[in-house]
Amino acid sequence: MTEEACCEPGDCETGRLRIGAVLLAAGEGARLGGRAKGAIEIAGEPLLLHGLRILSEAGVDEVVVVTGHYQSEISPLLAQADSLFNDGCLVEVTQPMGGHSQSDSLRLGVASLSQEVDAVMVLPVDMPALTRQDLISLIGAYKHAD
Repeated sequence: MTEEACCEPGDCETGRLRIGAVLLAAGEGARLGGRAKGAIEIAGEPLLLHGLRILSEAGVDEVVVVTGHYQSEISPLLAQADSLFNDGCLVEVTQPMGGHSQSDSLRLGVASLSQEVDAVMVLPVDMPALTRQDLISLIGAYKHAD
């Protein structure tokens, strides 16, 4: 096993962590002229689905998607991603406050994860260049940190 492959899902010799993730998709999209970032397509894939797909491919166990503004546009995309995760492991929570901050959404998302997670990964929805390997490397760095 190569050093860079040591943390491929199921291959790490240090034991498996239960990883949770919070995908932040509640924003107003003000800098984009008031558009739902998660619904924007890059290379034919909505940003929300891209984020969920790479989280699944990296072996993340639980994902909480925080919606808010544009929840009516984001929720149908979540239904398309349901098959990527085990039952109950993909959850949507909706930010009830109209004027919420990103930290409000983060608190809501983390509080919605189960207490069984060993570590939490936080991703904003607007990261189209993020890859599965980036997430695996991040998990590996966390697991092998001194």
